[in-house]
Amino acid sequence: MRKLVLLAPSGALTEVDPKALRREALALKAYVESVSKEEERLFQYHKKLLPLVDAALNGSVQIPFKGDDPYSAYLMMEGLLPELPKALQELYFVFVNRIRGSSICGLKNINDYKPEFVVKDGQRFEWVEFED
Repeated sequence: MRKLVLLAPSGALTEVDPKALRREALALKAYVESVSKEEERLFQYHKKLLPLVDAALNGSVQIPFKGDDPYSAYLMMEGLLPELPKALQELYFVFVNRIRGSSICGLKNINDYKPEFVVKDGQRFEWVEFED
């Protein structure tokens, strides 16, 4: 279903699809619970990632999320942090983009993004697809 969502001054969505967010958070949690001790020791998922995932699951994460990124893609690309395993990258970056209020989260192809903006009473909104 399409929903008209208020945009923050930064242009981020102030509300995200709760069903998609829950599914993504549960997938991340399942991944974290299944990792080896070595991977947990290296990335500290329980300390760095699970509090954010749990906040998303219990509805206490502020959208758009403006907190620190537990695993910075920039720092990984610069070689300053170890790169996340590929399986986790796919889950993690979609989740982070969603809680940050990205309009393109969930799209299979970025070329499919065709924004529709509305201005009401001086506030900007965007039409966004939510799961039924």
